[in-house]
Amino acid sequence: NSEHISEESDLSNSDFEHGDVVTTILDAFKLFFTNEMLELIVLHTNLYDKRYYDKKIRPRQDSNNVRSDSHFWKPVDRIELKSFIGLLIQSGVHRSNHELLNDLWDIRQKNYSCRFF
Repeated sequence: NSEHISEESDLSNSDFEHGDVVTTILDAFKLFFTNEMLELIVLHTNLYDKRYYDKKIRPRQDSNNVRSDSHFWKPVDRIELKSFIGLLIQSGVHRSNHELLNDLWDIRQKNYSCRFF
């Protein structure tokens, strides 16, 4: 049966509806990353940073009695996460796995000057 969908590929929380045809890269992305998955990644990424900050950064600031802005975290949202995952996929397509992360985000670079997202 060509319409078999396993439990692992449940589309109930996806932007992509069952029966829709995959015509774009974004459509394919939505098959692999449901909204629920992305929200969980966002939640736990932001929780991890809070725990990291409370455990590692704050004690150093308190002991030195100095306020440091070196650790500034803006909570991640789903749009940023999608962009980041897309960037990682794009860098894999272009075999840029040895690029510095900052270089991948630099839109002035020739390799990444066109819009991917």
